[in-house]
Amino acid sequence: MLDTLPREPEWRSWLYVVLWSLVIFCTIPFARAFREIVAESLGLNFFLYTTIVAAVIGGVIAFNNLRARHLPTGAYIWLFAVVLVFIGYAYYLREIPEEAIHVAQYGFLGLIVYRALVHRINDYTIYLVATLVVGLIGIADEYVQWVVPSRVFDLRDIRTNFIAGGLAQVAVVGGLRDARIIVRAPA
Repeated sequence: MLDTLPREPEWRSWLYVVLWSLVIFCTIPFARAFREIVAESLGLNFFLYTTIVAAVIGGVIAFNNLRARHLPTGAYIWLFAVVLVFIGYAYYLREIPEEAIHVAQYGFLGLIVYRALVHRINDYTIYLVATLVVGLIGIADEYVQWVVPSRVFDLRDIRTNFIAGGLAQVAVVGGLRDARIIVRAPA
């Protein structure tokens, strides 16, 4: 998976990014109502638990990728640490558990942005560019919330979006170790 270009053309990789971003944006008007329904029926910690389950599932998929590619033990340790950080950051948001879902949404977005960028960028800058693209989408998300009645612009959400996108890149660089990316040694 990470040793060759994605099978789909570049435009389709970007279509996945756009579609996932639209899923995130389209939930904005309904998020408060959905939050109340979940709070009454399942409790707000449902969001926290969902994010933790998403991190574990992502970790299992990534570990299977590592096993298929026969990467060294360090890659497993790195990836395990990143999954723990994802879970730890979601837990850090436990005071407002519905905010933890940003970690899952933007972590996944970070992976598909990376996948779209790999069509054109093959050096270490891909990780920075992917994090910035995810962050810009997160900023756009907050601006959309600013204009939607009953929603507010929140810098904490932007921070969370950037962190989740960045953690996805950390998972790729150290754990999944994409063989196509050229990491140049400092001169």
